[in-house]
Amino acid sequence: MNEHRRITGSGLHGAMAGLEQTLWVRAERVRLMASVGIYRGEKEKRQEILLDIAAEVPEPEADQIGDTIDYRTLVDQARQLSEEGHFELIETYACELGRRLIALGGVTAVDLELYKPRAIAPAMASVRFRIRKPTPAHDGWRGC
Repeated sequence: MNEHRRITGSGLHGAMAGLEQTLWVRAERVRLMASVGIYRGEKEKRQEILLDIAAEVPEPEADQIGDTIDYRTLVDQARQLSEEGHFELIETYACELGRRLIALGGVTAVDLELYKPRAIAPAMASVRFRIRKPTPAHDGWRGC
């Protein structure tokens, strides 16, 4: 049975007013080919990178995709950036992607982790980048 049912609130929304609540839209283990690295071989051939992307958004007012961010948008932004050219550092790619995502409507914070699987065998190199729009509680934050 594939019946669409309208879900109504639990009636607890007002009781939750004193609690800090966050909602994160996530796209995990995103596999892309990108031109990243400082060595000649890395500059000549694209290589796989993996991304875990999370965007903090407000709770949707209605049960509709237009009231939030589509996780496909997160992936599309990462893909577009990977196709724009070469990045010497995965740190630069991560910071630029984070800045693009925070600029999207409704996104209040971004947390992303980028993995470069073949950088240091047998391990993966990774960087993590977080960015948050300023609020009174976070007005002293600095980033890359």
